[in-house]
Amino acid sequence: MRRTAEIVFFIMISACSLLGQQVGTLVHIQTHGWSKAEDGLVLSWHSMAANAATDQIDVADITGQELVSLNVLRLVPEAAKVDISDASAIRNRSIAVAVSYISKEGVVKVRPASAIVVFDFEGHLISFLALAPWRDALRIELDADSNIWALNSNADETRNAAESFMLTEYSVRGSVLRELLPRNVFPAHSDEIHGNTKIGFAEMGRASHDVWFWLPGSTELVTVDSSGQTSFGKTGLPASKEPPIPVNFAVDKSGDLVGQFRVGKESAVYYRWSQSSKAWTGFDAGACIGGYLAGTDQDRLIFLKSQANQAITVCAH
Repeated sequence: MRRTAEIVFFIMISACSLLGQQVGTLVHIQTHGWSKAEDGLVLSWHSMAANAATDQIDVADITGQELVSLNVLRLVPEAAKVDISDASAIRNRSIAVAVSYISKEGVVKVRPASAIVVFDFEGHLISFLALAPWRDALRIELDADSNIWALNSNADETRNAAESFMLTEYSVRGSVLRELLPRNVFPAHSDEIHGNTKIGFAEMGRASHDVWFWLPGSTELVTVDSSGQTSFGKTGLPASKEPPIPVNFAVDKSGDLVGQFRVGKESAVYYRWSQSSKAWTGFDAGACIGGYLAGTDQDRLIFLKSQANQAITVCAH
């Protein structure tokens, strides 16, 4: 009888896990901005900020506990605005932010200046890495060694596509460790990485010791391991009655690519692309349905759901 009760309890717990569950509530979050979940954290930021008196980036754990807020605009007094393209963090170690500063003199007189800035979890600046224009970081990801991988937005105009690279790895102190993947390998993005609201935007993330990125239009999925070995695949898009528009992606514990899409009037439709079958299948996010796919937390997908009181529910599936 006891064994039966244990089995029933296990089934109930498993069912709840499959259906998803609320794990936290975020109150202090950068509204009308971007969010990313990784390593038990939720990062949120304004894509463009002009007020140096307020912080632009918030970091919390998935239960909603506020950990640190960062001000990247204040670092450059000559800047009128800062454009934040991405951020990445490893709990209790470092937070990296990809930025572009717009001068108070205007973009006609002064070209926007790109950088990667790195902080510790006390909010102290570790490094400030000024980037050449061809290393403008569209997406970044910290790996297990705290090295920074940057997906470079633009090609080097002084070189051909075979000598200009898509991916650069930096140390936490800003040294260039290596450059990978010549841009001529990606004809659709050899000049710059293209993306828009119809085909989606490039995405990047970390899965165990690997770093991956997905490119819109060409639908190329690239994985790079710690040794620099790369693997390629073309995911295509899920089959549906109306064209699916990519919203965001994550890689789950199985190594499959999970995507959120807009399909018709539905803003949150979820599919999984299997590495083995090379096919998309839809799945039910259960209690997380309707939420924004923000990333992963170890073996769970993390979704963010807006509430009427402007708080954000963190849901794990």
